Order: sequence, then structure tokens, then C-alpha cells
Amino acid sequence: MTFAKPSQNLAIPQAIRERLDLMFAGQTGLSGKEMVKYFSKFSATIEQYDDRGGMPSRKEILQDCIANFDLAEQKGIIADMLNADIYHKYAAPAELDRIYIQQWISDELPRAFPQNGGNARVRGP
Repeated sequence: MTFAKPSQNLAIPQAIRERLDLMFAGQTGLSGKEMVKYFSKFSATIEQYDDRGGMPSRKEILQDCIANFDLAEQKGIIADMLNADIYHKYAAPAELDRIYIQQWISDELPRAFPQNGGNARVRGP
């Protein structure tokens, strides 16, 4: 991972990515420094940085950090972010946002892709 060219996390559906961006890198969530420290608990490959500037946006840091993990790991980390006492500079995400993401995390694949010959519509997030 490099903050010079952050990766976009494409494993998560766009609507969920957008909600996560608002929750964790908007008016609520984690500062860039807090985000890097948080994700460093899960992987030694998370790039560290100092506070002298030149860093990408909090949104880019969030997507780049989480892109280091497969989808199952991402869901586990995001679930932890919803329940963890990790918010200092910014407030924790709103309850409605947390509920929305918790529902996505717990959504089961068989419900999303019914076994009826492929004629069912796939539910959105």
C-alpha cells in the first residue's frame, strides 16, 4: 500500500462504500492518523505517516487501508469499527448509519441470490 497512489476498494458495493466514506471519513469517524493507527492493528503492511501533510483525503486513506483485506475480513473490521470506542477527533457515526451497515454485514448470500432458476431480482444494499 502506498499513500502516493491510494487503492479504491472495489470488493464492497458502491452504495456501501459511499455510506462508509460518509460515516468514517466525513463529519464523523476517524482522522487520517486515527485511521492508519486503527488499521495497523490488523496488518503490518499499513503505511505509517507523520503529520506534516501531503497525505490523501480521509476517504482515500479509508478505502486504501480496507482494500488490503478480503471481503470477509473487511466485514469483520467494519463491524468492529461500528462497535469500537475508537473515535476521538470526530464523533462516532450516527445510529441509523451503523444499523444500515450492520444489516449489510449480516445479509446472507442465499437471500441475496435466490435459488429459483435465476429469475429473481437481486436485492440492492
